[in-house]
Amino acid sequence: MINPYVVSAYINLNNTMLTVNFNENMTLGPGWNTSDFDIHIEGEWAPYNFTYELLYTDTLFKFAN
Repeated sequence: MINPYVVSAYINLNNTMLTVNFNENMTLGPGWNTSDFDIHIEGEWAPYNFTYELLYTDTLFKFAN
């Protein structure tokens, strides 16, 4: 079995939103938390300081219950 992987990622023009697309649909279960998600960023502006939130959580958790 192949684990899901990122096929593309885009940052908007204001550098305020990162959109990540996976090779398959991802559904997060009700027990999911931020420690289950690992982010690695490379570039010239290190160290990075950011926060994140999940958008469309009503859709993400819809099928997990």
